[in-house]
Amino acid sequence: MARPTDRENRRQLDLLSYSGAGLGPLAPSLAKLLCDIIGGESCVIGWGYQNGAPNCGYAQVATPSTLDCFTNQYQSLFLGAHEYTSAWIAAQTGYPVGKMLNPDRRFFRSNTFNLMIRGIALHHTLDLRVDVGGITEAVVGLFRPVANPFSETDAERLMGLLPALQRISANRASEEQGHVEAGYLLVDSGGDRILMADESASRLLRASFLVGHQIPVAGPIEHAPLFVRKLCRQLQAQPASCPTHLTEVAGGTLRATARYMGTTAADPPEAASILVALQITFPGVLDIVDKIARLKLSPMQGRIALYAARGGRRKDCAHLQAVSQEALKKHLRHIYAATGTSGWDELSQQLTQQ
Repeated sequence: MARPTDRENRRQLDLLSYSGAGLGPLAPSLAKLLCDIIGGESCVIGWGYQNGAPNCGYAQVATPSTLDCFTNQYQSLFLGAHEYTSAWIAAQTGYPVGKMLNPDRRFFRSNTFNLMIRGIALHHTLDLRVDVGGITEAVVGLFRPVANPFSETDAERLMGLLPALQRISANRASEEQGHVEAGYLLVDSGGDRILMADESASRLLRASFLVGHQIPVAGPIEHAPLFVRKLCRQLQAQPASCPTHLTEVAGGTLRATARYMGTTAADPPEAASILVALQITFPGVLDIVDKIARLKLSPMQGRIALYAARGGRRKDCAHLQAVSQEALKKHLRHIYAATGTSGWDELSQQLTQQ
């Protein structure tokens, strides 16, 4: 299969920015697109910045050691002086791109450079801070080897992608229809120690790229991640409840629920083990975007087709897409011809069928 052109990559990014899927679920696809458009060997995206560190992230290229540093040791390794990490970039103001184009010499002695960047055999960094409404929602980092530095032109090209990334970042986690994977944890009554984790749960937790939750990158998961401990505390406070945690993780939306297991009327809830059900929904809209991106449509026509595929109503389309009814009719004639369909409902069905 031929490699997508720059125009095709940009068209796909535009479609993703109108997909409503949220940053986390789209992070793996975004990282690849950004590397292809700007030119990079790897891309890291962090989001959900709280207490100086991201809540979650995605690294396109990562070794077990760099992944462990990022997810489990971020606070201790990367928040000190001269640690120019995504947390430092998130705290900056002013022009949002290129803070790391020309770092001072101290950067090359930092944990950030030696453990994270050099750890994947790369050297140069091009960064972008994605602010929405004055709040930093995400930080993007692109990386290249020592012989291929980024330029001001690269920074300008990345800056040109900011509006699309802002639209994506403005969306929050949802559970739109898509592929679902589930797993289960059995946690002790105190909510701290994992008694059992099935293979799916272990895999989903490791693939989530959650920062600060102490999820080992290899070996058994013996201690409950931070979000699981919080769920168990909520359950202990209200034993009859079924508390739920919902968050964006790398590639999908994570839902976790907790309930007591094996209790009877004679057993106090605090003596029972806790069953935590994990479910990650991976966005089905990615397949739809791939289909539309392969069609010979204009950006506006692609957005109209995407709106139809996501269940939008024909009568609302012109207003929501800010086009006249006459212009919409012309766009739809082209879309129907490109897809071999004859109407709105048929278009939606064709784009969403597996």
